[in-house]
Amino acid sequence: MEASLGDPVEISDLASSVALSLRQLERLFHANLGKSPSHFYIELRMTRAKELLVYTELAIGEIAEICGYQSASHFGRSYRTRFRESPAATRKAERRREVPAS
Repeated sequence: MEASLGDPVEISDLASSVALSLRQLERLFHANLGKSPSHFYIELRMTRAKELLVYTELAIGEIAEICGYQSASHFGRSYRTRFRESPAATRKAERRREVPAS
């Protein structure tokens, strides 16, 4: 999953690649992580997006593409749902934290 953030793999294909049925994979994810494979995948993508926002100067559209989103607007909606702020707000807040107090 981590290796394919930019081009997300279908969960059914992931299950096949590890010789499990989709239902078996879902049960294992719920038992061990408390979430579905798709929710885990979204969290991986969002965590990577936040890292890129904070530690790089990449444009938000580029970050969206790197993290496997078809558009910056879809990425923005998903990011806001996950972190309760826009990607731009995260970047702005991090820059404020980096400025040393006088």
